[in-house]
Amino acid sequence: MSEPETAIKKQLDYILEEKKIHPVYQPIISLKTGDILGYEALSRIDLNPCAFNVEEMFQYAQEYQCLWDLEYICRKKALKEVKNDIENKKLFINLPLRKTGL
Repeated sequence: MSEPETAIKKQLDYILEEKKIHPVYQPIISLKTGDILGYEALSRIDLNPCAFNVEEMFQYAQEYQCLWDLEYICRKKALKEVKNDIENKKLFINLPLRKTGL
């Protein structure tokens, strides 16, 4: 593993170990009425500076075989930190499609 790859892996490990992820909630709005129908939970890296962005973080997690751990942290935090003001609204959490071999 090259020095830059080692630094990326080390930072990814730190993010996972310390759970340096925080959720943000993007409103999903009806085009007909303008009403908020629900919210999409998105994950952000809670580390500054960081050697990569969120999209790259998921790619590196897959490459280093820790994607399940990252996704688990993201889902758990999204559900735990959801605000009371989205009561009676839907919460959408994106999950990647995986090949199952079937």
